[in-house]
Amino acid sequence: MTGYKVSQEIIRFHSRLKEFTVNYTSSDRAMEVRHRWEELLPRGGGTVRIDEHDKYEYLGEPIRDQDEDRGPLY
Repeated sequence: MTGYKVSQEIIRFHSRLKEFTVNYTSSDRAMEVRHRWEELLPRGGGTVRIDEHDKYEYLGEPIRDQDEDRGPLY
């Protein structure tokens, strides 16, 4: 198979325990750790709005939020 290029991506995982563990030395430090965790989540905390949710058999009960006029959250 000469002449063909195969793309690749090498991903290395490493421990970042200290960056994601609160040691309670200060409230500023705790907020830094919380912010790092929040950066891992999608915007909105990973919830989605599903219009006409009762059409879908397996969704279960939606989460009710403060903005109910925009629809239920899952």
